[in-house]
Amino acid sequence: MLSIIIPCLNEERAIAEVADKFRVRIPMLRKHFGNVEILAVDDRSTDNSAQLLKQHSDVYITIVNETRAGYGGAIKIGLRRSIGKFIGIMDMDATYDPADFVTLKMKSQENDEVLLLGNRIHRDSALNGLRWVGNSLFKSMFRLALDSKIHDPSCGIRIFKRQWLEEHLTTLPDDLSFAFATSVMCAIQKKPFVQENVHYYHRIGESKLQEFRDGFRFLNVAWRLSRDTKARLHEKSL
Repeated sequence: MLSIIIPCLNEERAIAEVADKFRVRIPMLRKHFGNVEILAVDDRSTDNSAQLLKQHSDVYITIVNETRAGYGGAIKIGLRRSIGKFIGIMDMDATYDPADFVTLKMKSQENDEVLLLGNRIHRDSALNGLRWVGNSLFKSMFRLALDSKIHDPSCGIRIFKRQWLEEHLTTLPDDLSFAFATSVMCAIQKKPFVQENVHYYHRIGESKLQEFRDGFRFLNVAWRLSRDTKARLHEKSL
């Protein structure tokens, strides 16, 4: 079973389109994953997001946070309410196609991969010029620093093995760097992963990401996780 968790903060303009995408893709998802649940976690939106999510109850299981938890915090809340053996995440801004959960699963060899992740850095992607350059540079730094072959460490659509994600839940951040941090953990631990190109469209609504501020935040997350994880691995080897 696949549980898809979608954090939502002031995404009222995109909610209906994302729901429509799922209505088309749910038969495909069920064919490949057996059963599917879609948990939309509203993180104290100040627009009409929570109300709109509830209007699409045929698609979303809506969770409304009592206090703002952050992007990663919302995923953690959704995880605790989910029941799937596999956990998928994506954004509520209409940039991703739910069909790509199947794309990632088809790429998997059903071995020990703890992470199946998308790659937006390709010629058919709608990443704009600044985002393209920034993500490409970030990819190069990531691969050099962590000796990893992950192409797009910040891609927002991915699938985890539930057990692996739960093992690291307290270590992972509550903010926008959550997905990136899971890439860091996977790279540091040298865990097997799968990656594949995914569709990426222009977002609906305003982005929550601020390139320079969040870029430095992501680098700090990578340094902290690398330091702490290597320290724990060293302790275990003693």
